Amino acid sequence: TGVNAMLGSLDPYSTYEDERQAEDLNLRTLGRYGGVGITIGRDGDAVLVLAALEGFAFDAGIRAGDRIVEIDSQPVQGMQLDAVKALLRGEPGTSVRVVVQRDGAREGQIALSLGRALVRLPDISLAKLMRPGIGYIKLDGFTEGTADEMAGAITRLLAQAEPEAPLRALVLDLRDNPGG
Repeated sequence: TGVNAMLGSLDPYSTYEDERQAEDLNLRTLGRYGGVGITIGRDGDAVLVLAALEGFAFDAGIRAGDRIVEIDSQPVQGMQLDAVKALLRGEPGTSVRVVVQRDGAREGQIALSLGRALVRLPDISLAKLMRPGIGYIKLDGFTEGTADEMAGAITRLLAQAEPEAPLRALVLDLRDNPGG
């Protein structure tokens, strides 16, 4: 764009970010957003609910395996996942109407009102003892809460270790971590 060209004349690292790009940056750095608490994926042209967080969409009736048909009266079949996510996200405290198709449901399509809340994405997806004395932590990203999550995970691993085999090594898995 013209703005990027103008900023590029200042230095090679200056760029303009639109609202969507700024929201994505906030999500990557802060690890939280206003959403309904579901993970979605694609099944052909359909948008599939892969997981629903308890306390959010799950409590409103969404289940893993549901196919999202429309969001706020807008059909989503064939829509890019980023566009579907943008429709689901919004200001915490607001709601969004979602129509789903559920296999085996007698009602056919089910219309649900999902409240948006502040969703915090964890940076650590797994922390466990691999074998006596060796811990494993899968770190998926770096946000402002990473240090506290790491401290908590290490504390839990230290507590889980047996007295005869105290924690002496830690595997920190950074695969697929975009950095930070």
